[in-house]
Amino acid sequence: MLHGSSLWTSYYSTGNIYGTFILSDRMDNVLLYNTPDMNGSTIHFMYSNGMGDNGDEQKWSKDNHYYGVGYEYAKGPALFSAMWEMYDHKEQNLKSSQVFTLGGSYDFGSFSLYGAYQFAYRANRLPTYAFANQLGAKGANQHGFSASIGVPVAGGTAKLQGNYGFGKIKEGSRDYSMYSIATAYEYPISKRTLFYSFAGYGQGKKAASSIEELNSWTISAGLSHSF
Repeated sequence: MLHGSSLWTSYYSTGNIYGTFILSDRMDNVLLYNTPDMNGSTIHFMYSNGMGDNGDEQKWSKDNHYYGVGYEYAKGPALFSAMWEMYDHKEQNLKSSQVFTLGGSYDFGSFSLYGAYQFAYRANRLPTYAFANQLGAKGANQHGFSASIGVPVAGGTAKLQGNYGFGKIKEGSRDYSMYSIATAYEYPISKRTLFYSFAGYGQGKKAASSIEELNSWTISAGLSHSF
């Protein structure tokens, strides 16, 4: 339900929003409730008790839990979302992390604009799952930004996106930042088959300079088919 990026996680982390924002992973034992549509507005409630490594071998109170509340507005050419997420890290005996994300887009017809912002408080990992569970009890505080555009070209869509993030690892007071830029072209060959090409470049600075996924460039092309 998150909006605000033309290149979410469809491509390699260099250049898309995964290389700047802290995104939740796939989870087991998920409960989800969506309210009925209220003139374009929907509220989402999410919970998971399936984020631990020990399966059903320990008590519920010792498992990792996930909580999320999201708001989505979708009407005409406008899309907007706001989301709060919390990870309690019971299994690692860490303080809870909280993540706040805003995003939106607007289709002007001849082009679409996208924008997103995220603040992570006491995160236990950096983007691309770097340093997961290695940041100490206080974690890291981080700001992330993304801006992109999509333009119809020759029957397909050309996309350009820039991302920037900065923060501080509280343990040792270590600053870090990262930036990336990417472009893609997507052409629908049929209703189910898509041709794509992608190029991205990114760099991490200071404490993020050792994160391989953030310090790379990528060029790719291929076909995607939906069954």
